[in-house]
Amino acid sequence: GRNLNELQQFAEVTARKLKEKKEDLQCCQTTLVELDQAFKARYKNWKKTCKLKGKQAAQDFNVRLSRKGHAGTLHFSHEDEKLSLEVTRNSQDTGSAATTDARNLSGGERSYTTLAFE
Repeated sequence: GRNLNELQQFAEVTARKLKEKKEDLQCCQTTLVELDQAFKARYKNWKKTCKLKGKQAAQDFNVRLSRKGHAGTLHFSHEDEKLSLEVTRNSQDTGSAATTDARNLSGGERSYTTLAFE
């Protein structure tokens, strides 16, 4: 085996390496916490931006349709990744029915609705 001095030096080297590894681990854990916080902040900002962009798109859609006397709304479901629309032809007519299916619109209305969406 080894003599007492060799074992003591080996223990000191091993203790120093252990301390370095613990410091490395602490550094990694701190970095992980900081990255997690940064990710959560970015994700929150992204969701807020998506919501604002959806509202802006819905407002723009309605403004464009109103130029032809129609009204419309867009409904965004970011979780389901779906978009639905509702169009009311001749928005001044209280008897006019709204539709959520573009196939119920005439060819010209459908084309104009498509352009209003873009």
